Amino acid sequence: MPAAEGFTVYGAAWCRFCRATKLLLDELRIGYRYVDVEAVGGPAAVIAALGVAQTTIPLVFANRSPDQSPALLGGFDDLCAELGRSEAAGKPRRKSL
Repeated sequence: MPAAEGFTVYGAAWCRFCRATKLLLDELRIGYRYVDVEAVGGPAAVIAALGVAQTTIPLVFANRSPDQSPALLGGFDDLCAELGRSEAAGKPRRKSL
């Protein structure tokens, strides 16, 4: 199950978008829980167990409040869009490297 608060990423080492998701969150120093789907039955088994319509990994769940259920944010592009909205809401923008 996704973490009670923050981001949870379901991914695999062989997936370039999963690696990019981890690198982005690490670079921005945003805490997250990572679940290697290969260790728990593979992508198809995880997608079926979570009951989501998305058919690709990474699966990024977001939960801003412990009293709410985690919600599927989407994949890497959806995470980037969400983080962009957070910056627009007042967080300082990081300079490119």
